[in-house]
Amino acid sequence: VLPEGQRIAPDSNQKLDIRIKDVEHVKKVMAVRIDGLEKRESPGWLKEYLAFYEINSVNLPVDLSNYLMLFTGYSSHLLDVDRIHGQISWSLNTSFDEITTLAGPKIKLNKNELVIRDNINILALAGIIGSRTAEIGFRTKSIIVEMAIYQPSIIRRDSRKLNIVTEASQRLTKNLDPDGLDFAFRLLVSLLLENCRGKIASQVFQYFPKKEKKPEIKFNPQIASSLAGLDIPEKKIWKILENLDFKIKKSRKNWLVVPPLGRTDISLPEDLAGEVIRMFGYWRIPCSEMPTFEKTEDITPKNIYLAEKIRDILPVLGFDEVLSLPLVEKEANRATNYLNWQLISTQNSVNEEYPDLRQSIAAGLISQLEEYRKKNVEFIKIF
Repeated sequence: VLPEGQRIAPDSNQKLDIRIKDVEHVKKVMAVRIDGLEKRESPGWLKEYLAFYEINSVNLPVDLSNYLMLFTGYSSHLLDVDRIHGQISWSLNTSFDEITTLAGPKIKLNKNELVIRDNINILALAGIIGSRTAEIGFRTKSIIVEMAIYQPSIIRRDSRKLNIVTEASQRLTKNLDPDGLDFAFRLLVSLLLENCRGKIASQVFQYFPKKEKKPEIKFNPQIASSLAGLDIPEKKIWKILENLDFKIKKSRKNWLVVPPLGRTDISLPEDLAGEVIRMFGYWRIPCSEMPTFEKTEDITPKNIYLAEKIRDILPVLGFDEVLSLPLVEKEANRATNYLNWQLISTQNSVNEEYPDLRQSIAAGLISQLEEYRKKNVEFIKIF
């Protein structure tokens, strides 16, 4: 693999014609052109490796792309340069009604899917599956290699809406670390150059407008011992986190801990405690003792306690608490609407008899008054 930090040196100054139109859902994209690919069949070990994951062997470049996805968790698309028409863009679908996928069948589109397209065709459903339009074949000599990370919600939505689940979509619905894409991209390019005898023919395109800063977690090492119910020495905790590639700085009572590459699942002190306990050994946790926890500081505002106290006192003095619901009957607002406000109705209301937002608390009070009258209550005391 190309060493970290080393640029992928191109054989030309050509820049790829790529545009990211959907900036809301595309987090990071890397792409490069490789020319002069030699026609080769995948070695036996690679076919067996893919078969273990129930992925059919296609050809060497595609197989290497799938291998890389399984190895690193980052998926990619390989596009045949000779079958691309004009600019490549990432955008929401507004004009295509269907796509013929690499898997074979035609899929009807509902519009608004995130797609990779050129000036004429869809090249791929972004993060899910490629199109037959720019499919890599044994005659392919020049390809564009692209890798991307998206907002997981858009991939999850498109996958469910179109009922397409692929190895790529399963990985891209996770919260992948954008910094890990660089390593995966360099590794894939290295594999293609080494095994397919190609050469880099363009500058590397990189789109990464919002760099994500890794969280600096304030961590009290005593939390791990408290949660586990056993004593874990601080030196042992430090060593465990250090061996897991966490960056640690001491700051009085707390440590400042930064997660390593790819650990987007670590953001809270409790997450760090879980890592420490896991590596220290769950089997060490005593099964006959309860863990001791520090008493949580009471941060409840005093007005909350005051309101609760008043609620306890007033019913004893004969008052009824009236709860005014936010949704009322249509006629309820008409009875209290002296300013002729416009009604606001809910969609898909849970109870069709109460579809409108109340315009004042008077609607609820009038409803309660009717209940008192039914029960012949002469003197009303409410709060």
